[in-house]
Amino acid sequence: MALTLLLLGTLVAQQAQAAIALDRTRVIFDGSQKSVSLNVSNQNKQLPYLAQGWIEDEQGNKIQSPLTVLPPVQRIEPGKPSR
Repeated sequence: MALTLLLLGTLVAQQAQAAIALDRTRVIFDGSQKSVSLNVSNQNKQLPYLAQGWIEDEQGNKIQSPLTVLPPVQRIEPGKPSR
């Protein structure tokens, strides 16, 4: 019992450190627009990161057409924003 509590305590105590930040997590594309942009920033001041984007339907399944993400993978420099 004590071992279980100790293991659960270590799982809860872990700290998340995210370097990539988005201005939003979902975009609803209504069709009247030609494109939609998302602002992505790297909040780490020392390391560059790669960010990957994809499109999902409302059930969480990835879709390939008629929409696409450009670029699908991009390098974001330390402390810099990207679009």
